[in-house]
Amino acid sequence: MEFPVSTTRPRWERDAGQVTTSVRPNLGEQRDLIRQSVTNIISVLRTFSLMTMKIDDLLRFNIEITEFDPLNPLDHTIFQPMPVSEFSKYELEQELFHGLMTDNVKLTDLELPDPASNSASRLDIERAAMRESQRLYRYIDLLYTCHSQIEEPNDPISMAVGWISIPVPLPQYTWPRELGPNSWPRDHGMLSHDLGPEHVGWKCEMVSEWKDRSGRTTKVWPHVRMAVCHGHSGDPHGILIGELGAIAQVILNRLNQPQFDNESYFPVLMLSFFGPRHMRFLQAVYRPAGYLELRASQIFDFTTLAVSRLDLMLEYLACSPRRDHH
Repeated sequence: MEFPVSTTRPRWERDAGQVTTSVRPNLGEQRDLIRQSVTNIISVLRTFSLMTMKIDDLLRFNIEITEFDPLNPLDHTIFQPMPVSEFSKYELEQELFHGLMTDNVKLTDLELPDPASNSASRLDIERAAMRESQRLYRYIDLLYTCHSQIEEPNDPISMAVGWISIPVPLPQYTWPRELGPNSWPRDHGMLSHDLGPEHVGWKCEMVSEWKDRSGRTTKVWPHVRMAVCHGHSGDPHGILIGELGAIAQVILNRLNQPQFDNESYFPVLMLSFFGPRHMRFLQAVYRPAGYLELRASQIFDFTTLAVSRLDLMLEYLACSPRRDHH
């Protein structure tokens, strides 16, 4: 599915990545701009009546959306997927994979209600979309868990990279700053949301941060990698509110972490899964000029199993963060 948004390069690239010193806000001003923006996004999305925000809706929030090609090295601006040459050193541990396979992970035939049927309610359709999107995510996550180095069977790909899971607590818990620099997050917020009884909503299945242990001390990068499943079908003409809401919430959580008090660079990589069995990548980061750069890939179709596309998912799960022009 094509994504009919601007295919021009992002604004910061068109401007050669430069913000003149005279207009560049200082750190405090940048953080205030980001906080005001994400708070406004979250406030509006909590009452948004539709599941999709169109391009014009995004412009109201000073969001620039452009196309992102995960196969194009020029688009690996912030999250560098594991190179194919490195990924080829890993193979699937078949015995472990089949031992962990369960019925809610197998990519069986699609079980979808007929939208044209009078007996199929909107909730039935959304529940099916959520079920199949979660099934696809769990399948890819299992592949990620069971890929190990060919020469080192006890060295899985998930342990060879620096991504560490961030626990997402139950909604009733709060995490005050007094608990320390690793408190995450204050609450679920928009990471999971049901939008009331009318909609299934979305659910954050995974959120993780990069810990660099190459030096004498462990450095936590501000980058966040996440996966979100939706009870809705993705729209190539806009962004699901679950996609934008989860991105806004994760950036707000980063702002609230004391260890990032001197940071205004919070890139997010999202693997977004939705019905009937589709996914896409999104990259998001605030630029010093005060706008959110949101880049969306084409929609990948997994209603039939596409092995090459599964490899691409794994290469991005095993990606490495880096800082681009900022």
